[in-house]
Amino acid sequence: MDDIVMTPEMTPQGDSLPPIDIPVVSETDAAKAVEGLED
Repeated sequence: MDDIVMTPEMTPQGDSLPPIDIPVVSETDAAKAVEGLED
């Protein structure tokens, strides 16, 4: 899932949203979603 990892250059809101928080939140949500489906 390359969509999770986005560089500030690819993200128009890169200046407003910290690029670090984007992948972290996405991975966390994805993990919870997967765990929820499997559980």
